Amino acid sequence: MRITIVGASAIAVSIVSLLYAIARSSAVAAAVAIAILSIVVYDYYSAKSISGKIVGVRRILGSEYVSELGLLDVAIEVENRLGRYIPLVEVEDILPPMIEPASRSRFSISLPPGYVAKVRYSAKVKVPGEHCLDLVSVCVYSPFLMFVNCFDSRQRSYLVAVPLSPKISFSIRSLSRLVGLVRGLSMHGLYDLESFRDYVHGDDVRKVVWKVLARDRRLVVRVDRGESTARIAVILLLRRYAWVVGEPPNTLAQRVLRAFQSVIDTLSLPGVELDAYFLTSGVPRFVKSVRRGDPRMHSSYSWVSYLSGFSKSVSELLDLCSSLGIDLERYDFAILVTDLYTLARELDEVVKTLARTRRGLVIAALDSSVDVDHVALASRCSRRLDAINYDLALVSRELEVLTQ
Repeated sequence: MRITIVGASAIAVSIVSLLYAIARSSAVAAAVAIAILSIVVYDYYSAKSISGKIVGVRRILGSEYVSELGLLDVAIEVENRLGRYIPLVEVEDILPPMIEPASRSRFSISLPPGYVAKVRYSAKVKVPGEHCLDLVSVCVYSPFLMFVNCFDSRQRSYLVAVPLSPKISFSIRSLSRLVGLVRGLSMHGLYDLESFRDYVHGDDVRKVVWKVLARDRRLVVRVDRGESTARIAVILLLRRYAWVVGEPPNTLAQRVLRAFQSVIDTLSLPGVELDAYFLTSGVPRFVKSVRRGDPRMHSSYSWVSYLSGFSKSVSELLDLCSSLGIDLERYDFAILVTDLYTLARELDEVVKTLARTRRGLVIAALDSSVDVDHVALASRCSRRLDAINYDLALVSRELEVLTQ
């Protein structure tokens, strides 16, 4: 609790009045001084009795999930449990560093007895991932505004920001063939009979199949023309230092997350089964069969925080798959989304881990403002990745957003 300018002025006036009364033997001045001091003492004990239990505070978030750089609606309820009129209450929501108010977040209100006031404001979330809104600062003034009692009310709320999903063009042939343009084997497909010279339109299928088997000792299987199910593993590798490369809203980590979300949205097609792996925190995480707009994907970004990153070896992914009974070889394709600097620094470990898969693609985000020879880095990484049938795609400008 502290004294305000009004309280300090009242004490100064009372002291001056008291000194004047003593010097002039004035009963009126003495009465005025005593009256002012009585009001100050009453105001002091009134302010001292106010605490967080008497003034209730509650924060209400408009949504648990919001888009990166999107606006979040926040409401704060303040309740007067004191039983008497409170002339002035100042409320301010203390926001974490990566959330900034889009409108005024400090309010001054008055509270009648038993009244519940609700104030609203908007905030912009600057980076994706999980954010914790913890404290609400409350300052309650005494009846005569001479003293103010300030305290922090702990109202912990969690918010998850989903990365933006820019449109990224994939020119990799192996990927375009996989998502519907390649013939796969299936139990419900059609026989590719037109490739046999024995076939005449209207022939019995079984007759042609057995004839080919008898002559060429070759078993004819059904060929699926676009009905095959492609199984793709999308792996997100995010290190902590990526958050400090660049400036929000275009840090290197944000570029990586946007590329990852874009891959999920782009490959959310019929006949494509996506499994997402998150190497973003202390331990690897796994989400099975994700789709565009999947609520599980939104909640999965709670594993992402600008305060942390994946600190272990990439090979921890193999331990996760082993504990879940998953073999990476079962995937038709694997996509690793990371940044070029992480890829170059940990290239040997990445190649060793990805070698367990059949073929794949590495999408490496980069920040062109950093003074690094990106061409040399990409060339060295590409040569090593070619050895395990992996392509390398660099993404930069497509992942930027305009700063306001």
